[in-house]
Amino acid sequence: MVAGASKITSPYMAQASLSTAGLPAPLIGVRVLALCEVAIGAAAVIEPSTATALAAAVAYGAFCLFTVRLLRMADEGVDCGCFGGAGTEVSRVHVMLNAAAFAVCVAAAIAPPHGPGWLFHHTPVIAATTCLGIAAIAYASFVAFTVFPRAWQSYSRGPAR
Repeated sequence: MVAGASKITSPYMAQASLSTAGLPAPLIGVRVLALCEVAIGAAAVIEPSTATALAAAVAYGAFCLFTVRLLRMADEGVDCGCFGGAGTEVSRVHVMLNAAAFAVCVAAAIAPPHGPGWLFHHTPVIAATTCLGIAAIAYASFVAFTVFPRAWQSYSRGPAR
């Protein structure tokens, strides 16, 4: 949902990456796709089910295929556009992260997780700990897509400038 919201507010990098991949899209098209991304994520959080997990899996599958296409068509140094202006250069790491997210969504389709109402049936300590864990996972996902690829690529580029 964070990536979609980022693209709604700052769609320019996503538009550029779509054009680089040979899929030109007007800004309104990028924003509509980003809104769909937010809607799928929100639906999966609010009412986890096989259908919402499959929708998320389709989205991550599309992201994975798009990233492969962008890698094949672009020169080095192309921003992926994943998180609006906070993205990073497209890389094989992005493909692997999208593939992993796809696999998690498929697993969630097979065995859907509990919805947010589940928290109200547990003690405040368990609910708070679960919420903190979910927030940490969300932040770690953001870092994995934005910071980790840059850090990983820095090892293969020679001396820092």
